[in-house]
Amino acid sequence: MSLQADVLTEAQQPQILHEPADVHSLVDANEAIELGEAYGPKLDEAQKITLRTWMGTRKDGTWAAFQAGHAMSRQNGKGDELQVRELFGLTQLGESIIHTAHEVATSKNAFLRLEATLLNYDDLRKLVKGRPRHQNGDEAIFFRSGAEIRYKSRTGGSARGFDDISLVVYDEAQHLKAEHLAASSPTLAVNPNSQMILTGSAGLSFSEPWWEMRLAALRGAGGRLGYVEHTAERIWFDEAGRLTSVRPDPDDPHTWAMANPAYGRRITDEFFAAQRLVLGPELFLREHCGVWDQLPSMLAQQGAKIPEIPWQESVTAAFPKVIPGELFMAYDVEIDGSHSGVSIATGDLSDGYVQTIEHRPGVGWLPKRLVELARTWRPPKILLDGASGAAAAALGEIREEFERAGLDPNVLEPMTSSAYKAACASFLQAVVDGKVHRPEVENDRLHMAGMTARERAIGDAWVFDRRNSPEPIVALTSAAMARSALSEPVEIPKVFAF
Repeated sequence: MSLQADVLTEAQQPQILHEPADVHSLVDANEAIELGEAYGPKLDEAQKITLRTWMGTRKDGTWAAFQAGHAMSRQNGKGDELQVRELFGLTQLGESIIHTAHEVATSKNAFLRLEATLLNYDDLRKLVKGRPRHQNGDEAIFFRSGAEIRYKSRTGGSARGFDDISLVVYDEAQHLKAEHLAASSPTLAVNPNSQMILTGSAGLSFSEPWWEMRLAALRGAGGRLGYVEHTAERIWFDEAGRLTSVRPDPDDPHTWAMANPAYGRRITDEFFAAQRLVLGPELFLREHCGVWDQLPSMLAQQGAKIPEIPWQESVTAAFPKVIPGELFMAYDVEIDGSHSGVSIATGDLSDGYVQTIEHRPGVGWLPKRLVELARTWRPPKILLDGASGAAAAALGEIREEFERAGLDPNVLEPMTSSAYKAACASFLQAVVDGKVHRPEVENDRLHMAGMTARERAIGDAWVFDRRNSPEPIVALTSAAMARSALSEPVEIPKVFAF
């Protein structure tokens, strides 16, 4: 059998399938499929499997799956699945639906697709009340039956104020955050037959809600969860309860086939071959083969140097007042120049505060940005690892930029190898002892670096390992260097009265 023929039959089956308990009937699911195909394209078998997983009902007629999801690479038809589910709910069940997406453009595209379907067929158009609302980021379609669907880009409060909602859709679930769920999922509370559906591509390193659904499916959690995933990644829990995965070969067409039900139908070999060259192996595996990034908490279990609990506890909501001239700064550059970071430290060694204030790809931005920061904050020292080739290589250009700006380049201070090793060890001990604090920042690179940084032994000492840590760690190394410039606390002499 040829690869293409093999793809058309076997790639339709999901690699992860968790069906909800207590499914009594698939009548609604099958009717939804018929309805969808009557007003839209013929569905792939993979799409039908997903809809039956989502739309099985219990004996009392309620959805067996309160939480439902489908993880699959882009361009494989998740949008068609969502439209079929929504069309059935709106026209047959009179549902009130909120459809959310991370990007305004994604939400609007879903709105335009459904609007076109409804307005292109006389029998469907007669069900619509008035004209669909075209308001960027807040589109809506209302029905004579009282059903309605609202499209929103996600914010922390985008669904607050609504109640008695039947269905909330979270498209682009790889970008979904807990606060988005907190804002919208309570709208389902008073509806006796409500449902939430998450769809998206492979999870990112900060996709906590998406990962939680995936892990629940992998563990075989019972109850009202229906989850489908198409991926070329082999992933399972071993006998010791450890999550284990095997990454596929990005150059093997069977890898492409396994993760993409549309391969051989709507996606071609030529497209994947071109994408493989453009994206490189890691991004290609994530974007087109369903290989997920690991969460920092998962990576932390795989050799991270800083213990997870004290690192989590170092977050503080009480930000100290940062005074120009009374803080220290440091910069660092990844060995391959892929990222650079700048951090500050203030306070003292017994109660220090650190924060990464810049973290960007590349190095070219660093000289001018350091000049801007030096002018604003007037640090007495800007430290760097003098033994790090990448950081030291940038020093010459940074010095020149300082001189052109009329700033003293002598504030730029390379650390010796022994001083840098001491800074790493001291930072670790301070975290463990609760003597270092940092802010809670969304998508914080310092947090991620601390959760994942590994160590590299150097004789009897060690340093944080820029080369073999799974994430960029310049946020952490620059914070450790900046903190090393802090002073010991000043002891106030005791006064004795006689």
